[in-house]
Amino acid sequence: MRLVIEHVGEGPHGLPAISVAHYYELNGDLCQDPEMCFEEESTPDGLVMHPYMFQMANPPVYREVSSDAPGAALADELREFAAMWDNNLRDQGFLKAVKRLRSDAAI
Repeated sequence: MRLVIEHVGEGPHGLPAISVAHYYELNGDLCQDPEMCFEEESTPDGLVMHPYMFQMANPPVYREVSSDAPGAALADELREFAAMWDNNLRDQGFLKAVKRLRSDAAI
């Protein structure tokens, strides 16, 4: 499935936010499978991504974090899913494809 990453403005804490989603088409409509939104925080150790929203089109699911403190059940669940999804995207070659596109653009 296509992977779409886009800037979506500011997240709930005023930090820059992105959406990461796989999309498929069903009856002419684009459907998320899944979509997650993250706030991006620059730290001395590098960029940290804080997930705050998860949705899927089928079955319909929409979940948004109201408390992102460690130990908040949904926040922990989204962090765990995001880590697993990140590993899957790497295994599927998405990171290599981005690096290849960047090196081709530099030529």
